[in-house]
Amino acid sequence: MKTEEQKKLEAKPRIGITLGDFNGIGPEVVLKTLSDSRINRICTPVIYGSSKVVAKYKRHFGISLNYNQLGNHNQNKLDFNAVNLVNCWNENPPLEFGKGNKKTGECAFAMLKESSKDLHSHFIDAIVTAPISKYHIKQAGFDFPGHTEYYTEQFSEKDSLMFLVSDNLKIGVVTGHIPISQVSKALTKAKITKKLNILLDTLKKDFAIKKP
Repeated sequence: MKTEEQKKLEAKPRIGITLGDFNGIGPEVVLKTLSDSRINRICTPVIYGSSKVVAKYKRHFGISLNYNQLGNHNQNKLDFNAVNLVNCWNENPPLEFGKGNKKTGECAFAMLKESSKDLHSHFIDAIVTAPISKYHIKQAGFDFPGHTEYYTEQFSEKDSLMFLVSDNLKIGVVTGHIPISQVSKALTKAKITKKLNILLDTLKKDFAIKKP
């Protein structure tokens, strides 16, 4: 029988975090953030990436971070008091900071696929994505303007909303991933109305604002 403490631990949201392009800034930002133990008070982090890449970044930047390596996504193996890691590839490609290539694109896409699968199965509750190189991930067959559109299709949704959030301000955008010069042409009454409805629904469901 589970104790109250164990129930509280397991009630924390399980947040998947993709490392993005492993030659980019993503791994450094993610690992330095997760090295702060306060993160574990509010969620159970699950990194999607590679233990080999993580080990190299830890050595290079002197980051102190212990993690629990997951083999087959068995929830019983999750360490609710620690950072967890899912290996998304087995190769050991060299790190070349700031230099993306087809392999970094393939690995970035592998993380998105794996995290999407786990979100579908409710192994994780949400996903945080580190930056990708649009050019190199497209070489791996990623045919989307960005993360938002990819996850929208994965969950068979007709539309989604890119949402910028702070404590005092919530902003939903009507257009995304297009040049500023094309924005005015892309705006229609129907599109604005659709995005507003998603915005209102999100404010009510996710932010508990009864009357936005």
